[in-house]
Amino acid sequence: MEELIDQLFDELPVDFRDQVMLLAAEDPKSVTWLRSYVQAYLYEVRDAWESRKHPDMDFDLAQRCGEACQKLLDANEKTKDEGHLRLLHTACRYFVLADDHEQDFESMLGYDDDAIVINVVCKLLGCPELGVSL
Repeated sequence: MEELIDQLFDELPVDFRDQVMLLAAEDPKSVTWLRSYVQAYLYEVRDAWESRKHPDMDFDLAQRCGEACQKLLDANEKTKDEGHLRLLHTACRYFVLADDHEQDFESMLGYDDDAIVINVVCKLLGCPELGVSL
């Protein structure tokens, strides 16, 4: 398990590591819980976009990140591997944090860091094809 987390840290830009380390240290939630968590956030993103309160938000990339999280969760639905669950938890939690490395709602680059974290997790879980194109 720790080996996967170490690989995650090694592959991420240094600027992201502190936040990712905090999330990876949390007790991982279930796949079912994470799926609901990501879905609720996607509704929040849609509301923010449709209200036009955040015109600089990259809505398309946010949607693609959310879809990638959902696909990752689907692909790992039955996993009991704690390392895999911790990676899934970290990727989904990072995506849902609006105030991570880059402000998600306030910048056109706001979801770029989320996509990078998701892509590294996809790679480490052996399904890079589920990642987000940037």
